[in-house]
Parts: sequence; structure tokens; C-alpha cells
Amino acid sequence: MYEPFTDNEFDRQAADRALIFNFAWVYDPIVYGDYPKEMQAILGSQLPRFSKAEKKVVKGSLDYIYVNHYTTLYTKDCLHSICSDDANRPIKGFLDTTGYRDGVSIGDPTGVDRFFVVPRGLEKIINYIKERYPDNPIYVTENGYSAPSSDGNNVEDMVNDTKRVNYHKNYLASLAKAMR
Repeated sequence: MYEPFTDNEFDRQAADRALIFNFAWVYDPIVYGDYPKEMQAILGSQLPRFSKAEKKVVKGSLDYIYVNHYTTLYTKDCLHSICSDDANRPIKGFLDTTGYRDGVSIGDPTGVDRFFVVPRGLEKIINYIKERYPDNPIYVTENGYSAPSSDGNNVEDMVNDTKRVNYHKNYLASLAKAMR
């Protein structure tokens, strides 16, 4: 999931664009028969085109939507703002992502550099899917917590793994809210 880096309208658009370029890019063709209009507007002729026959084959071929959700990141616009060369690329949607704003992480760090504990992100991605692809079954197929190496590997730490317990408790609560 993605949240705007600032309250600036361009960063809010970048958060929406991140979902389009990382999620709708895959699901729009198999639900609606074509790439998202938002991608088409940005990429133009750089985006491959489906023939009518291909659209007919892929449209509606979805059995369910699966979600692998581990983190939420901030997004910064690169269409109207200066960004690194790596971020300012069409395939990424002209946006940059980060887990930090003003030196503060978006959530508790985990054992994976770009993964943070942000339970509200799971609720947001499920709600996004329900709105964009109504009446399609959704399965959360991957989610989990990787403890930072600083948390220790002794038996006591493994038995009293409260961070992992809280992670799952909070993510399941967010999932339950999204299911209502």
C-alpha cells in the first residue's frame, strides 16, 4: 500500500499512481480487458496494446484476487517534482517510494530493509480492491513479520515473541475492518 509523502496534491496522486502501476497493471486486463486508463495516459504508445481477440480472451478470466501484503510506503511524485534518476522512470509511474519521512519511519522497522509494520495498509489495499474490482473474491495469500536481527535469537526471545504476536493481532484487526 502507499501513502503520500506530503499532503501535496502531487504526492497524493503519486500514491494513487503507485497502486495503478503495481496492482491495477496486472488486474485491470483480466477484469476489464485492458490496461488501466491512468497508465495509458502516462505511458501512451510505450504500453503494449491488446488486440480485440486478446481482450476477449483475458477479460473476465479472473477467478479471484490474491494479495501479498507486507508493508506500506510513502510515495513522492516525480512527474512534477525532482527525483532521483532511478525513481523518475515510466515503468515505476514516475514516483519514488520510501519508508521514512523527516527521519521517522512510517511504522516499526522489521528484518527487511523496506518493510515496516503498518497494519492500516492491509485494510486500505483490501478496500481499494473492493472498490476497483467489486464482486471478486479476495484472498490474502502472503503476509508476515520478519524480526530485526537486533531482536535476538536466543530461546527466551523466540518464546516471548511479542512483536510478532502484536503484528498478527493488529494486521488481523485491520483485515476484519476491511471485511465489514
